[in-house]
Amino acid sequence: MDGPAGVRRLAAEMAGWREEIAAESDRLQAEGRTPVWNGPRYAVEAFGISRSALDEHPEVHLRLRPTDYYTFLAAQQLDRRLAGGGTPRSRYLDPDRPLEAPAFLQCSFAVNVAVVTADDMLVVSQRSERVRMAPRRNSSPSARRT
Repeated sequence: MDGPAGVRRLAAEMAGWREEIAAESDRLQAEGRTPVWNGPRYAVEAFGISRSALDEHPEVHLRLRPTDYYTFLAAQQLDRRLAGGGTPRSRYLDPDRPLEAPAFLQCSFAVNVAVVTADDMLVVSQRSERVRMAPRRNSSPSARRT
């Protein structure tokens, strides 16, 4: 399974992982259980940071592309062993160059909200225990427990 039209494919050695997720979802549904949700998502293809022309307010420009949740879940398995040895993290990511990840690993885009109240309290959302990725974790990366 390559995913919906327009979705960039995973590296060949990781494509089977997406198929495993789809098969698990089919199995869960056949058993009358809640399947793994899959649907369209956006991934960041490129971004730029600049300033507006006249008043020099900061601007962020995003170029997005289509993807799906199964592809996202497969690509998040950065420490899973590849058949030829190594992991996606060791093979495809350079910790000194995080903005140079290959396109097939750039497969998600999300917005998180944090609110500072009038009494200087921080309010962040917490993910449901029913989600596949990072259940019961705070949604904002800066608010995550270590």
